[in-house]
Amino acid sequence: MVNPVTEDSRARRRERAAATLLGLVGKLPLPPDDLSARSDTQRVITRLGEHTECGITLASFAARTLSTDVLSDDPCFDWKGYWRHAMDVALTAEFLNRRASSEQDRGTIFAAAILHDVGALILDYLVPKSFARVRWDAQRRCRSVILEEDAELGIDRMRIGACLAKQWRLPPEITDAIRLHRCPPTSIDQRTRHGEVVALIQLADALCCDDRFGGPDRRSVEAQRELGAYLGVDPDIDLSDTREIRAQAATWLDVCSPVLGIAARGRPDPQHAHQDVSSDPTTNRDRFTSIDVRRLTEAVTRFAVQLSPGDTPSDVCASVGHCCSEILQLERAVTFVADCAHTVYHCAITDAGETTVADATELADGSERISEAGAALLTTIVPAPPLADPVRERYRRVFGGGFQWMLPLVHDRKLYGGVLFDSADLPRDTPFGGATTIEMLIALFGSAVAQVDVRVEIDRSIDTDYAVSQRLRDADERSARARSLSTISVMAAGAAHELNTPLAVISGRAQVLARDTHDPIARRALEMIRSQSETCSDILDQLIEYAKPRTPRPVVLVLKPWFDDFLRAWRAGIEGPPPDLEISFADPAIRVFADPDQLRRILEAVLSNAVAALPKEASCLIVNSPSTESDETVVIAVEDNGHGMASDVLERACDPFFSHRGAGRGRGLGLCIAQRLAEVNEGRLWLESRPSAGTTAYIELPSADFAGRL
Repeated sequence: MVNPVTEDSRARRRERAAATLLGLVGKLPLPPDDLSARSDTQRVITRLGEHTECGITLASFAARTLSTDVLSDDPCFDWKGYWRHAMDVALTAEFLNRRASSEQDRGTIFAAAILHDVGALILDYLVPKSFARVRWDAQRRCRSVILEEDAELGIDRMRIGACLAKQWRLPPEITDAIRLHRCPPTSIDQRTRHGEVVALIQLADALCCDDRFGGPDRRSVEAQRELGAYLGVDPDIDLSDTREIRAQAATWLDVCSPVLGIAARGRPDPQHAHQDVSSDPTTNRDRFTSIDVRRLTEAVTRFAVQLSPGDTPSDVCASVGHCCSEILQLERAVTFVADCAHTVYHCAITDAGETTVADATELADGSERISEAGAALLTTIVPAPPLADPVRERYRRVFGGGFQWMLPLVHDRKLYGGVLFDSADLPRDTPFGGATTIEMLIALFGSAVAQVDVRVEIDRSIDTDYAVSQRLRDADERSARARSLSTISVMAAGAAHELNTPLAVISGRAQVLARDTHDPIARRALEMIRSQSETCSDILDQLIEYAKPRTPRPVVLVLKPWFDDFLRAWRAGIEGPPPDLEISFADPAIRVFADPDQLRRILEAVLSNAVAALPKEASCLIVNSPSTESDETVVIAVEDNGHGMASDVLERACDPFFSHRGAGRGRGLGLCIAQRLAEVNEGRLWLESRPSAGTTAYIELPSADFAGRL
């Protein structure tokens, strides 16, 4: 059952999801005091240097604590790639620290860099399926993974990583580096003493994410210049320095592999050694002769007309493949373009003149990246290099048994992808252009792909800035709500202390007087006084329960039989005829991890509000749970066919003392207490409603399997 979701309800879901994840982080174990005493860790520290002790020991503990065997529909988290990037950033930060003649401690810089993206490990451990879906959506939409995390999970890796750093009592310099490592350079406050450490990690991460390193994200050249100016260094690293850093990072990662739980770094075997084709670009250039000028002009014109500003990388990939196949008269070809993170190739297949967008190809950890391609690929058609192997393997059925060539897609000496074709499919008299024509095609196609890449990069930057501002606003709202709860708690506790005694006296005196009087009118009045004083006391108790609910005692409950027992008791306790109920559970064996008494209170409040909203005739309640055993959370939906609520009423439905019913029919505390009880059980409760369309209440709680992992 799908219901329309308002923007406000999405924001509330993100807030509750973030609160749940932060609560789960609080349950993660703390590093022991003798963490660095392990023999394997000591061997690594001895080889790498004493300044690495803090970073290596904490990274080792994070690797052991946050490891998981949970699988998802998306490929598993790339642990080796994660630690490879972390090591690249650590050594690059040390290099920049030396170049800047900084007084920053080497150990602090190394620890901050090796742990700068620890939030990704936490998300993969806590919500592996959701995190895999977020990464896949970010790749599919060519959007910032930070923005996708915030939109889907209510929190991103920076905030959740900083939360863990505070829990582990790490120095504030390291905490700030984790919290700000992907924020815009303008977020660094130059008046703080931690700004230089944050800037070093940001610049190192930016350089390691550049094409020379092939990391998970890229920043603009302008951002790198800003960071360099802040640190007083030139952000450009010489090619020789880059090679030295990469080689040292590879060596250090091999040394650290036992404590990080990853296999030793593999060395790819030489490719194409069996083929008798020259890899010399000049030889390949001489192999091709001339292209029909009319065919070239017509194909290029159609290609230019087909392009539009809103094209995705996959769209441009298909257009490039079709045009190139038409110009070179190729029967079959596969075009691929790397995404911004250089971890996925967008692909398109051309077969017999028809071009279709194909599934993206994810790069394995050992694959050669486009960022590592040599300059020989930038000027002419070349034998298919190792970086194209993932595509060749994935679409082996497209090619015959011959040798593949590649037309590189290049702009401003930057490689974006290529068009692969099989020499066995080419007619013997197929005309190929000389060096000038081929370079023109490379420049034309490369420019089209580069424009899309720039647009995607701009969108990612805008999305990241928006995510930062959104997080600040959400933090203000959470802070305001926390202050409100604290105020209510203090008020309720004080009121209970000051009022319960006089209320008890009033109730007792009323009972005594009612017993001694024979006047029926006076007795009814005294009974009303006693009843209303007990009502006042009950309201105070409910306020205290809302502000400071009892610590839950969760147990594993098989939801379907537990709900059947609850329903029988609830039906027996309601006044008047019970409404028509439709009950459905997608998985009768689904198990929930919650406090039984508090779950009963939640359902009683939700069902009572639903019954109160039902029409007098043809009333109906629908209770269902679409969750299955593989889900990380269990969702219970209660839908009524009442009049629904307007947006302003819906926004306040869970506020204390707010009631949409007539005077005297409700205290306005049922839903707000139910929402608090759901939150303390690491779940959430929210409503979705439209006028004249009824209301649906959703209760989300941890599944038994998910909660058992903590």
